[in-house]
Parts: sequence; C-alpha cells; structure tokens
Amino acid sequence: MAAFASGVPYDVYYGWFGYLSQFYTAEMLVPLDPFLAADPDVNLDDFHEYALERIGGQAYGIAWFTNGKEYWYNADLIAEAGLKSPRELEAEGNWTWDAVLEMATKLTKTEGNRITRFGTQPYRFNRTGWFWIHLFAWGGAWWNEDFTAPTINTQQAAEAAQNALDMVIKHRVAYGLTLGKEPNVEPDFTQQTVAGLITGSYFTRTIKARIETQEEPFKVEHTLLPKGPAGRMAAQSIDAKWISASATEPDAGWEFYKFAIGEDAIPFIAQLGGSRYAANKSIPPFTQYEYEDPEVYAQTAAMSVAHRQMVRQSELDTQWAEGWIELEEGKTTIQELLEETQKVAEVHLEEGGCVC
Repeated sequence: MAAFASGVPYDVYYGWFGYLSQFYTAEMLVPLDPFLAADPDVNLDDFHEYALERIGGQAYGIAWFTNGKEYWYNADLIAEAGLKSPRELEAEGNWTWDAVLEMATKLTKTEGNRITRFGTQPYRFNRTGWFWIHLFAWGGAWWNEDFTAPTINTQQAAEAAQNALDMVIKHRVAYGLTLGKEPNVEPDFTQQTVAGLITGSYFTRTIKARIETQEEPFKVEHTLLPKGPAGRMAAQSIDAKWISASATEPDAGWEFYKFAIGEDAIPFIAQLGGSRYAANKSIPPFTQYEYEDPEVYAQTAAMSVAHRQMVRQSELDTQWAEGWIELEEGKTTIQELLEETQKVAEVHLEEGGCVC
C-alpha cells in the first residue's frame, strides 16, 4: 500500500482475503471483468463460488490457493493416553465439540498451576476469520443470508462464544490470549506442547520442516472439523491474486493470473500446502503425504461456503479482536461484546457495503 501511494507500479498483487477490503478501498485494484470478457478460456461458472471475490457485482479475484480447515492431531499422544482418535470418533459419528473438550481435558498436562501441554488449540478466538468455525457449529453467522445486516448479537453466537471462552478460562485446556504466556508453556504443536489443533493444509509445510526432521518424529493425522449443536460448516479462506490499478503490463499480468488458477500450476502450489481444495470444480483434491486423507478434503469442500466479508472488514476485525481480549481478561461480558460488535458491523456495512 505504501508502494502504491508513492507511485511504484505493480502488475499483479499477491492477494489474501483478509487484505481485500484495504486494497479495494485504497483504489489499488481493477476488476477482472474486462479480461474475462476478452478471454474465452476462463469462465467463472467453472469455479466454486467460495473461490471468487466480487464487489458491487464485479469480479476482483479468482482463488489460486484455497483452504478449508481440518483438525490435525498428535496420534502418538492420543494412543499413549489410551483414547480413541478423532478419526475414529468421526467414523463413529461422535466427533463433536464435547468430544474435543473431553479429549483435551485428558491430554492437558499441568505442573502445579502451570500448563505444560495444552490439550487443544482450536484457533485464535479473537480473529473473525477463525471464529466462524464456532459460529457455524452453534448455528450462528456473521451476516444474514442476503448480506443486508449483521447477525452477531444472537443467542447462537452467545452460546458459541461461551463454549470457546470456557475452554480457555474455565477448563484451561485450550490456548488463549491469557494462557499463551508465562508461566504457561508456549503452545507449539511441533514441540508436543499442544496435542491437537485446527489449521489448514498449508500446515503440511510445517510438518515437513519441523516434525519430519526431528530425530524421533511423531505421527500426525487429521480429520474433519468437530460437530457442534447445529452441525458444522467450512468457510474457505482464499488467496486470489489481484490485477493492480498501477499495472504497466496488465495483459501480461492476466496471462500470469491464468496460469496461477489453472491445472498446470497445481504441482507448484501443492508444495506450498495448497491444491487440496482447487478453485476449479473439475480439479480433485491433490495430496502429497501419506498422513493426508483426500476424503477429508473432499468432504470439507462439499460443506464449504464463501468466507463472507464486508468492504470495511478491517473495522469489524479490529473491534472483535480487541473485544475478545477484554473478554478473556474479564473486562467485558459476552453480551457486551456481541452488542458492540453488532453496532460496529451495522455502521460499516451501511457505509461500505459487502464483498459480494
């Protein structure tokens, strides 16, 4: 953004869904519609809806890298504890958030009041891009169906937030902003100070670099997200390259863009942990390692939806992040957090509209 403001040209930006609102409001992007209209080789109908970024009816992004989320875990620690694995519980239809809590309670280790191993690290609850997992599981959502209003201040959201907060504050089995510091151990799955976590397929890079290279590497497995009272759903977090408004070679940029979203790029993107969820409907899940289950990716893709955001998403992200810290610290209540977040979302949705 600083380079753009100072006149440094780019043809294509590396895009990440969390940056879209800032880049768009700074007028750094141009829509893809003119390129699509002139190029019969690319048709938006060939791509999953969750892999597209639209604003005001125009297309700005087609994902070259997509990822849902899965539950990854240390199979050795679970076996040593004599527990059924999440994969086994899933096969039985018993892989739920209650099961996560039960397992995490048995896997968490303490020395006095110090946590030396966290049973689980679902994600950072203070990030809107992760908290949707809990919202969906309890039947909540950030927005209503036609994206005309936020739906944050609801009973479903309150129950989801309470469950998340309890894992951190009440049960002390999950990493939280208040627990992830001294005197507690630093939560690190690769060092076995966390037994299980929710992350994406990009985590395969970490497994390869930091677990497989250990003298005695431990066994890693993964399965679907746990079910909540309302089931489960996956929101795809995407990276979609963007054509820059400062482009000096926009047509060349489009050719590079086409390669990045095409099948020929899959083997390269796979090295980055991508290609498990292809944006193009005709491309099946791509896996590289024996511990990866392509059926997990296929099932997650089938229950995936777009990661819905408003144009001024950064305002909501900041409000939720700061509010959740206060919640963990006991400076606010869940009801107060939801009410204030609802107000912030209403104002900025009206001012900026949605990414849709």
